[in-house]
Amino acid sequence: MSRRHNPLRAQLHRSYTIGEIAALFDVTKTTVSHWIRDGLTPIDRKRPLIFQGEHLRAFMQARMAATKRPLKAGEIFCVACKRARVSVDSAVDLRIVSATSGDLVGRCPACTRTIYRRVKLANLARDIGSLTLTAQGP
Repeated sequence: MSRRHNPLRAQLHRSYTIGEIAALFDVTKTTVSHWIRDGLTPIDRKRPLIFQGEHLRAFMQARMAATKRPLKAGEIFCVACKRARVSVDSAVDLRIVSATSGDLVGRCPACTRTIYRRVKLANLARDIGSLTLTAQGP
């Protein structure tokens, strides 16, 4: 299972060794070696390998950006299935949370659990897509 590592932990004006990177992100040195194979570039190829904090942060941000999968209109993310789903019968409830936001609440067609999506009320028409709004409530 992959984890999300906070790229902001890498200081821009600092240099890191493989062991320091492993300690910084709480991973093994083998994981850092895999990152090197995947494109993390050292300052030079002399031992010990040294990495600029700026390049390390950019590499980690690029890895995080590559895993993002924005929801399309009408989709709600099911945490149990770990997939974007369209609610059963394309029906959702809107629960108002504040003056500017609300939750779309529906049922996952695969596991039948309750699924939620936080939306801005100003963008409701765009985010709801082809879903049918069945009720509004607190």
